[in-house]
Amino acid sequence: MKKVAVVDDRPDFVQTAATAVRANTGVDPECITGEALSQLVAELVELQDSVGTESRLDSFDLFILDYDLRAKGGIGLTTGADIAKLLRSFTCCGAIVLTNNYPDPNRDHRFDLRLVGDLKLMSDFEIASGFLGNPGLWEPGDWPFFRPWHWPLLTELPRRLDECTRLLEADRDQLICDAIPGLRDHLTDLSPEDLEWLGSDAKTLRIEDLAGGNHFSMLSPSGGAAIPERVIPRFAASRLMKWFDQFVLVRGIGVIDEPHLITRQPEVLLENVDLTDRNSWSDLLEPVVAEAASTVGPWHSRPSWWVGDLRNKPIEEVLKAKPLTGLDNVFCEDASRFLERSQARSYRLPIPSAYGRRWLADEQLYADGLAEYKPDYQPEQWLLT
Repeated sequence: MKKVAVVDDRPDFVQTAATAVRANTGVDPECITGEALSQLVAELVELQDSVGTESRLDSFDLFILDYDLRAKGGIGLTTGADIAKLLRSFTCCGAIVLTNNYPDPNRDHRFDLRLVGDLKLMSDFEIASGFLGNPGLWEPGDWPFFRPWHWPLLTELPRRLDECTRLLEADRDQLICDAIPGLRDHLTDLSPEDLEWLGSDAKTLRIEDLAGGNHFSMLSPSGGAAIPERVIPRFAASRLMKWFDQFVLVRGIGVIDEPHLITRQPEVLLENVDLTDRNSWSDLLEPVVAEAASTVGPWHSRPSWWVGDLRNKPIEEVLKAKPLTGLDNVFCEDASRFLERSQARSYRLPIPSAYGRRWLADEQLYADGLAEYKPDYQPEQWLLT
């Protein structure tokens, strides 16, 4: 990652976010505020009125935008989400991160218990700005205690978007369910809510349909000028990545990742393994299970399995030969690690699945580990169920 922009109407936000970028990537970002923000908006409006003109904005690997632009008048836009929509629809820029997209007072430290990305927004990822300095957001390795599991790595997000874009550019006439490996064969494993974002008939959806073609899709932009031909593959790649990685995988109905697979079926583990103090568990799985991991490549940010593939005969034979066992640990979404059940608290994710129970580290037991980032868990009432 070589070129990053930080955008907001408040210089203090821009400087704080720029410091987080420098500390975690070594990149000195372009700070866009004040008059430079007005110029950015004017440039994007001009691109909207042109016919697919190339732009200097194409060269940015990452944009970090704050949602609230109320301190800057005269730019004709109300939120950073508007800028994200223009960037995604009329440029070939890299990943777009939107911060603080909630109205609550503690939005800069909000941990959203829904876990999923907001698919109505054209950003590639949303996060509270107070977490931008967390090294676990940027690189793998020795993560701090607070590091939510559903976060992608921001240093990898632009590369993944580039790869997915190239996959779609290679054959613009292909169907979406053929572009993502295995999707066509596993559509029936997804929930109706997962599929409704793709439209009335997911099997006939094409790349150009996501860019506002004749096929209805909730991932398509609403209103505005047509997306230029040169931008369509990147636009479609961005929307599909977010849907597949930050919605379908997080909900875990038709596709499931390592820790949630282990939680549901502890039998997939080898005997006498220790789940704690790690954020990768592939080497602890029965070989036949590990080999069944999906090969969706850049469409997912972490190892995953199609749930349907876990029902195949070789896997079932291995698992049936083992006694049914419980699991002493639970997986905590905010700490990306397994803890003892007594060290955690739970809530129910509203999904059509028997596996909607999710866990968080106990705030009192782990006050020191959580203190640096001060996560505000919302909606708070979910923790009462």
